[in-house]
Amino acid sequence: MNWKAKQRYGTFFMFLFICLSLMVACTQEGTKPVDKVENEEPDDTEVEQELVTIQIGYPFGEESFNKRFGPIDEALEHIELEHVGFGNSVESLQELFASNTLPDIFFGSIEHFEEVEIIEPLDELAEKHNFDISKLEPSLVEFIRAQDSERRLVGFPDGTSYAATYYNKEIFDLFGVPYLDENKQYTWDELLDIARLMTGERNGVQYVGMQIGWGSTPTWWEILHPLMQFAVNATDPETGEVLLTEKQEFHQYFNMMHELYSISGIYGEHSHDQNLFAQRQAAIGIGANAQLNLFPEEDLEYIKENIGMLTYPVWESQPNIGPFLGTTPIIIANYSEHKDEAFEVLMEYASPEQQIPMIRNLSSATILNDRSVLEQVLIDVETYEGKNREALFKLQPAIYDGHISRWDRYVDYHSALTKLATSDIDVNTVLRELKEETEIKIKEAKEQQ
Repeated sequence: MNWKAKQRYGTFFMFLFICLSLMVACTQEGTKPVDKVENEEPDDTEVEQELVTIQIGYPFGEESFNKRFGPIDEALEHIELEHVGFGNSVESLQELFASNTLPDIFFGSIEHFEEVEIIEPLDELAEKHNFDISKLEPSLVEFIRAQDSERRLVGFPDGTSYAATYYNKEIFDLFGVPYLDENKQYTWDELLDIARLMTGERNGVQYVGMQIGWGSTPTWWEILHPLMQFAVNATDPETGEVLLTEKQEFHQYFNMMHELYSISGIYGEHSHDQNLFAQRQAAIGIGANAQLNLFPEEDLEYIKENIGMLTYPVWESQPNIGPFLGTTPIIIANYSEHKDEAFEVLMEYASPEQQIPMIRNLSSATILNDRSVLEQVLIDVETYEGKNREALFKLQPAIYDGHISRWDRYVDYHSALTKLATSDIDVNTVLRELKEETEIKIKEAKEQQ
């Protein structure tokens, strides 16, 4: 064999030896992840992702957590979700941190997270993960941005609730009043006129023409929905100055509520802290999407036969605007060592696959800006079968212009409205007294800072 031939065979066997050595090395390493090479994209088919545990601070109980996050846990194979309960307060957050429990994600009140300074803004993470924020309902995104001094996206919206007008055909028949037109958009003034016709006693039962929210139960805040259509601050976001007597929107809202309470028989012992619509004593019920589920279970057939629904009433000055959509933000903690994986959880939460089951049974209203998802609202809820479900999302939600004032939490609307309903006080006096009471509370809050 000549020298060139020997050289060729020597080169071949050298190459073969190197290849066999590499194969043995790979076999010994098994599925161990390959070290990252600079400027080289990893091959996802060959790299097994490490299982990462994401802890979620969730204040609504483990059963609720499992229902909401069980499907997300299954969808994200490389992420394991773990429930951490807390009391949705600054004190409960401090107790968690003192015990060295540090969830990556939190549900709860944004002011609590701000106070303990744990919020991680999400705009950069969204860009990094190519997440299109416009997929989210714009009014919910704006609601969250409006709570931040720099208008950053400090969290993902955790659902919301819709509102609608419901009416009882049986009571309309009892008073001889034509049914509401479900294809018409009514104003507050128009519904007040109709309510006057159906407030009175029949067969020993006191009926009311219209009820907006009720009493001091957890759903009393629905009575603020007409005010929420203006998306207006009662206080200056920076100074805390109380603006209740200066802004026309508050006069307009309180005047309307005063007119409602002025209808003889609309408010009293029979109505305080009572859901009269679910008790078949209110002709019109103005409330959130769960209204029909508040009827007794045995009333299913009654609901199918007698209850109709249409869009929420509007102010004449803004005929297409509904209440702003509030939400509780889902935040990522700025100390988290797994922010990318935490953001993956948020992205999965915001996927149609996760949102559609929630909106079909309305365990939560969707956070997506997607008509095909919206159209499935309440489709699995028997009490809404055959109802005008589109009424829940037909109006354009009001949007805050600028910032939501953190000082507004000191405005006690509930006591002011109770005073308006139970006494002869006029609107100007109610607003003036509410302003004075709020100023005292804000001053005390500032002194404690």
